[in-house]
Parts: sequence; C-alpha cells; structure tokens
Amino acid sequence: MAQPTQSNTFTSGPILLPFIRFTLPILLSMFLQALYSAVDLIVISRYCGAAEIAAVAAGGNVMYMIQVVVTGLAMGVTVAIGRYIGEGNFEDAAKSMGSSICVFAAFGALLTAIMLIAAPFLIRAMDMPPEAYPFAVDYLMICSAGILFLVGYNLISCIFRGIGNAILPLVFVVIAAAINVVGDIILVTQYHMGVRGVAIATVCAQAVSVVLSILIIRAIKLPFQFSRKHIRFDGEKIRELFSIGTPVALKDLVTQFSFLAVNAIANGMGVLLSAGYGIAWKVVSFVLLIPISFMQSMSAFIAQNMGAQQPERAKKTLYYAWAVAVGIGFVVFYIVRFHSAALAAIFTPNQDVIAAAADYLKGFSIDCIQVGILFCYMGFYNGCCRTRFVFFQAFWDGWIMRVPVAYFMSQTAGAHLFHIALATPIATSSTIIVCTMYYLLIRKHIFNTPKSIPSP
Repeated sequence: MAQPTQSNTFTSGPILLPFIRFTLPILLSMFLQALYSAVDLIVISRYCGAAEIAAVAAGGNVMYMIQVVVTGLAMGVTVAIGRYIGEGNFEDAAKSMGSSICVFAAFGALLTAIMLIAAPFLIRAMDMPPEAYPFAVDYLMICSAGILFLVGYNLISCIFRGIGNAILPLVFVVIAAAINVVGDIILVTQYHMGVRGVAIATVCAQAVSVVLSILIIRAIKLPFQFSRKHIRFDGEKIRELFSIGTPVALKDLVTQFSFLAVNAIANGMGVLLSAGYGIAWKVVSFVLLIPISFMQSMSAFIAQNMGAQQPERAKKTLYYAWAVAVGIGFVVFYIVRFHSAALAAIFTPNQDVIAAAADYLKGFSIDCIQVGILFCYMGFYNGCCRTRFVFFQAFWDGWIMRVPVAYFMSQTAGAHLFHIALATPIATSSTIIVCTMYYLLIRKHIFNTPKSIPSP
C-alpha cells in the first residue's frame, strides 16, 4: 500500500469557502444517488399505471430508509476518522477504517437476509392499495438482494468524508447513476420488465459502483498507512464506531419510520392520493438533500476541529452553515411553493397525480427555510459526539410531533394532502426549539471533550 500523504484538514485557514467546497461534492453525490429510485419512478410513470407508480414510490421509501440508517451508522466512521486525523493519530484512523469494513460486511449480509424475509410484511404494514401490493413486493425484494452493495458504497463514502475527500464518492455515484438510467430505459422499454426491470437496473448500478470504488481505492494514496492487517474486528474501535454511530442510525431509523407512518396515512386515503404522496415525497427527498449534505459535511468538519482542540472554529462553522442554509432555503421555498406542479410533472405525466402531489408540496414548502437550521444542528452535535441527543431530537420530531399531527390533520373534515404536509414544518419548528434549548444548556461544557474519542 502507498505511503501516507497529507490529508485534507479543516483545522486552519478560512472556514466558509473550504466548507462550501467540501459540501458541494457531497450534495452532488447524494443527488445522483437519489436518482436511483427517482429514475425508477420517472420511467415507470411513463410506461405503467398508478398502481406501479405507488408501488415503486413505496418501495423506494423503504430502500431510502435503509440507506439513511446505513449512512447514520457509518457516521461513526466519519467522526472517528475525522477526530483521529485532527489529532494526527493516523494509526488509529487506519484501525477504525479496517474495523468498519469488517463490521459493515457482516451487517450488510445480515440486513440482506432480514429484508428478503420481511419485505412482504413491510409492504403490507404500509397499507398499500391491493392493486399496488404485488408490484411493491417485487420491487422491494429485488432491491433487498443488493443491500450489500448499498452498504459498501455508503461505507466507502463516509470513510472518505472523514478523511476530507468528497470528490471520490462523487465519481463513484456518477458512474452508478449513468448505469441505472441506461438499465431502466432498456429493461422497461425494450424488455417490458416494468417494476422488476427498474429494480434490477438499480442493483446492477450499485454493484458496479462498489467494484469500481474498490479498484480506485487500491490505486490511490490515503493520508495514512493502511494494509490488510488493519482489516480485523478490533473491539475498541468497534465500540467507538457504535458509540457514535448507533444513536445516529437509530435517529435515522425512527425518522424514516415516522415518514413511512405518514405514507401509510396517505395510502389509506386511496390509490390516487397514495400515488400523489409518492411523487411529492420524491420531490421532497431531493429538497432535503441540501440540508442533509450540510449535516454530512458539518459532522466531518466539526469532528476534525474538535480533535484538534479548535472549539472556536467549530462554533464559527455552525454559524456560517446556518447563514448559507437559510439563504438557500428561501430560494428553495419559492420554487417549491410556486412551482409545485412543475416539480411533480418531472416524475409523472398523470395530471390527477400531479395535482395531488402539488397539494402536498404547497403545505410542505415552509419547511424548506427552517430545515437547514435543524440539520446544521444535527451535524454539529454529531461532530461533537453528542449523538444521543441527536437521537432524542429525531424521536421528538417524528413521533411526538410529525406523526400525531399528520394523523390529526387526516381526521379533519375535507382533509387532503395539503393538511397532511403541514405536519412536517410544525414538527421541524418545535425540534429547532428543542435543539436551541439544549445548546444553551450545555454551551459552557460542550467543548470540554477529551482529546481521545469518548468510550460508549
């Protein structure tokens, strides 16, 4: 393996421009990765009916849930490696990387087995319309067979973000996205495979991406020495990984289950509104990529500065990120609020489905402004190893606020998707208040983190 080279550190010099330069490739990577299921939905909506649209939308939501949980757990790798690089402790960074490879290989295999068994039960629990149920099961079963590739890509991406390299994950996902688009078009239009075709194309694209990423990694220099001897189950590093990553993964899990619960509420309103919600959620998932990319980059940026004992830079990063996120949020709010039908039309030509989706997006739109603040808070707390609180705020946001409010709205007279959508900005507002109260409570102590990563 090549000798170590200097890493991309964030512990000196300007803050804002390096932060933006680091965030943009992460945003582009997640945008292209989101195209996996979005392209599936676009192709299906043009060649199949409402039942297939609802099926791919629901199955895509489940796979997205798995993706964000894997990424949440891998956040432990990002923060640990970022901390060690900030400290200049390259041997421990290599050990963390090697242990994470072992853990995630086992986790991916186990998750694949679980999903292949649980897929039909999950679709049934989502209260899918009967005509969409078999299509949703087919889509989810095929995608579940490729979970190991999904896990591999997200782990590799999080490792490189911890190092400070956001370009290589972008390269990997560009290749995968191109393969998925071509595969969808060929399998659906030429071989008439429908839902099964788009699912197969997705899995193949992810597989190629992982194989290529492994080949590229072997050919480049890392900022620390890494060899096969580091690829082993190291108890101490595994405990570090889970102490940081588990609360984040659980946070993502409870968040996604809350969105699936809202999806089930929409499903119970009929196949048209179910399809409308599915299309609207695809638009929302792209909108959320902006604050999520801020959270990802914040976690690595803050982790390196905390490891280097640079608390003032960590605080300034939070403030700069807030300003940029809110500014972008106003622009996105305008687009979502006043061009909701045009956004929905990207995914389907069905005018009734477009109208239902636009109704949801208008209610959701106010969240575009405030959600950036919330995700910057989450990235800050992740980098500070305060991930248990991140889990608590997600539980509050999803299950104390969003799901109960959505259910209440659905029971009102004349309820439509607009009313269901209002649950999200209401929940976000309350959670920002909770995060701010926590910051004010611990701000005198939050930077008194020991130089080594805390034990679980």
